[in-house]
Amino acid sequence: MNKKTPRKKIRLVLVGGGLANTQVMKLLQGNHVPAHVERILVSNYTKSFYSSMCPGGIAKEYTEDQFSIDLPQCAQAWGWKFICKKLVEIKAHENTLITSDGTHIKYDILSLNIGSANVGYDTCDGAAKYAICTRPLKLLMDKVDQAEQHLFEKIKKKAQSHTGSKPLKLHFITVGSGCAGCELIMSLTERLRKSIHQYVTDRKLQLTWELHATLVTNSTAILAKDPPALGLAVLKTLQAKKIHILTRHKVVKICPKKAYALHENKTKK
Repeated sequence: MNKKTPRKKIRLVLVGGGLANTQVMKLLQGNHVPAHVERILVSNYTKSFYSSMCPGGIAKEYTEDQFSIDLPQCAQAWGWKFICKKLVEIKAHENTLITSDGTHIKYDILSLNIGSANVGYDTCDGAAKYAICTRPLKLLMDKVDQAEQHLFEKIKKKAQSHTGSKPLKLHFITVGSGCAGCELIMSLTERLRKSIHQYVTDRKLQLTWELHATLVTNSTAILAKDPPALGLAVLKTLQAKKIHILTRHKVVKICPKKAYALHENKTKK
């Protein structure tokens, strides 16, 4: 009787816990995977966020658990090994991944789902230091929470020395007028108006305040690449929420309390 030759082990490695890779994990679970296939997920975050629900999450319409995926829990449930490390290098000729702590991870099949990056974040003067990056999403959520708490501290301090009838003016700016940019500024406006009102009311602060939101874009219009009807509808919503829109302006420098934008005249002669 001939013995069957054991099949060679195949290591499938997914890098990044975004929506695409989590769907692969869910599909390749249990009896759906041959025994000789080893499955590994590598991510430097333990949570993955569903991007389409992030605007609602920022506006606090959902809790974090309602629009995030617990990667270690999913990996355990679906029979994957989870490695929480940051990938820094791929040696394709050696089929090897190298993480930030020097760990080498071999692979036979590799899938990358590491998300997008913000255009201009590394090149715009002051952006990395003073602006909040929208990617990765986990960092965005944490930074918005931190900025909100910093704003509360500023309001509390101002209330102690505030005199006269002039309201305290609070300003924030978002850059970009695509769908994500428009959703972000509306979500932030809704959240901050509610949370500031609640903060001032709960502490009975003798202070009047105004929130001023500005959307800056170097495009000629809101949602310039989308159907005109959609752009018009979103524009009306932004205006109804009293959000100021600055088109044809490119942000070139960001300081602690101010952003500088270069006006671009795109009008044809």
